[in-house]
Amino acid sequence: MAATLNWAVSLRAASFGVLPPSRKRTRYISMHTIRYQVVGEEDYAFEVNISRTGEYEVNSGTYTTQPPRKGTLSKAQEDDLLAAIKALGIPNEHPVPQGAAAFEAHLSIGEGDEAVTYSFWEGALEDDPKLNNLVRLLEKI
Repeated sequence: MAATLNWAVSLRAASFGVLPPSRKRTRYISMHTIRYQVVGEEDYAFEVNISRTGEYEVNSGTYTTQPPRKGTLSKAQEDDLLAAIKALGIPNEHPVPQGAAAFEAHLSIGEGDEAVTYSFWEGALEDDPKLNNLVRLLEKI
C-alpha cells in the first residue's frame, strides 16, 4: 500500500514538474523508470526498459534473431508515456484466467520502494483502454 501511495505522490509531483533537483533532466521532466515484459510460448519474449533519463532498450525475440535496440525517448514520446501513466493511475487487477493459454505481461513503474509492479494477461488490454494505451506506446518504441 505504501509503495502504491508513494508512486501516486511521485506521479503527481512529476506531472507538475515538482521533482527534486536530482531527478530533473536538463531538457524536460524526468521519466519514470519503466520495465515492460511479455512472456509467451515457444520462447517468445518482448521487453522494454526505460530509465528515468529517458534512455531505452528494447529486446524482442531472442538475441540470435534480433539484437536489442537502444536509444533515447523524444520529448513527444516521453510526454505521451507520462500522460498515459497519469491516466492509468493505480491499475486494476487483471489476473490470467485459470487454464487460459495466453501471453502474460509484467509492467513495473518506478524504482525501489516506490515501484509498482503489475501483472496482467493479453486479454486485459481489450477490457482496459487506459492500460492498452500505455502498452501500445511502449510497443511502438
